[in-house]
Amino acid sequence: MAQMGVAPDVRSFNIMINGFCKIKMVDEAVNLFNGMHCRKIIPNVVTYNSLIDGLCKSGRISYALELVDEMHDI
Repeated sequence: MAQMGVAPDVRSFNIMINGFCKIKMVDEAVNLFNGMHCRKIIPNVVTYNSLIDGLCKSGRISYALELVDEMHDI
């Protein structure tokens, strides 16, 4: 996207994060999530829900709970 002069927004990140979680590539989804913060893109409830779902399904419950707490703070 960036190569084509199109800046990703929260919706495009949500689509990619959800897609990575669905194909069990949760680490890549987490990397994208962290990249949102670097780009000053604020995750929304869809972002958190997708990532929390992927983390729970991959057995990473403690990290999912951290995100639930973080989500409550926004």
